[in-house]
Amino acid sequence: MAKLAFLSEERQDRSLGITAAYTYTDVGAFFGNNAYAGTEHNARINSIFETRFSRYSDHKIRTGLHFQYDDFTEAYRDSAFSRTEIVPGAFAEYTYSRPRFTAVLGARNDYHNLFGNQFSPRLHLKYDFAPLTTMRATLGRGFRAPNAFADQLGLLATSRVVRVLDTPKAESSWNTGLSFLHKFELFGREAFINIDYYYTSFENQLVIDRDEDPQLLLFYNLDGRSTAHSVQGDFQAEPFRGLGVKLSYKYQEVEVDYQSARLEKPLIPRHRALFNVGYTTGSGHWYFDITANYYSSQRLPGTAGNPPAQQLGSRGQSYYLIHGQITRIFDNFEVYVGAENLNNFIQPNAIVDAENPFGPYFDASMIYGPLNGRMFYAGVRLTLKTNKK
Repeated sequence: MAKLAFLSEERQDRSLGITAAYTYTDVGAFFGNNAYAGTEHNARINSIFETRFSRYSDHKIRTGLHFQYDDFTEAYRDSAFSRTEIVPGAFAEYTYSRPRFTAVLGARNDYHNLFGNQFSPRLHLKYDFAPLTTMRATLGRGFRAPNAFADQLGLLATSRVVRVLDTPKAESSWNTGLSFLHKFELFGREAFINIDYYYTSFENQLVIDRDEDPQLLLFYNLDGRSTAHSVQGDFQAEPFRGLGVKLSYKYQEVEVDYQSARLEKPLIPRHRALFNVGYTTGSGHWYFDITANYYSSQRLPGTAGNPPAQQLGSRGQSYYLIHGQITRIFDNFEVYVGAENLNNFIQPNAIVDAENPFGPYFDASMIYGPLNGRMFYAGVRLTLKTNKK
């Protein structure tokens, strides 16, 4: 990779940058007796010109050109897929900045040799109601070229027959979001609360269907709707000196129109929560930390077509994970002990027909929880100090 910059001697707010990069990726894997091989050659170059309308102006513009070349080759079982992408494009971004308000309006246009013209506008707004209270809003469109196998390697750990029913089209979606941040004083110390909401609606998506038949893994283009709602709230405070508390909660609703019906996307918990407490003693020699995570039940792909002994329920279990650590801090080193999965939760029946890995019902792609039980560890962390002159 390489970077080159041209800086204006007269105007510090004006510059031209050029970046270039090349990467080569070679992936090989075996899933039972089934071999996967994939390679990618990727080359890209970007140029960015940035300036303000005047030296101290509130208006700034960035614009540039870019070019990307991608050559993909994938093979799995008796199927082979290859494609070459050539994508030239241009973009422009306008920023208006005031002490309490910032607006960013951008647009990008790519011409994809396989998927045609792709226009991607975006808008970001930020407003400070007060020095410690901020609201952000965002709206934009994005697109990407999906890779049927490389993006879903974990789903190939199964005896399902893989069928790609459609030539994958470009995935594209509209994304909107709101974010609210408020910092305040609690018990004489700084605390904050943050709330985010994001909504994504796909115009097209490569759908991975594991519900049509438990012996099939289907890939096809979206015919209908695919949406995702996400809400997250975070709270962090220091009730008294040395004690830090963090609370987080996340709600996700992800639904896709499959061939059979509109369903929740599998293995995505609707509810997640985190509780963390850390305490440092007044001397600074001891640090205690404990974290608890909650995951609600998740929809599992349908297995009703299997023999009764190889069927799972329609949903996985909800569960908690608890981790803890104690650290003793010395002058230039630390000694720590800790434990993960203190409550010893292990996902039951994680692998379908685990006794017959080459049988027709084997499926190791239904894992949603930990497979290892309670684990303890200990270690030493050494800090090397140098004399500063």
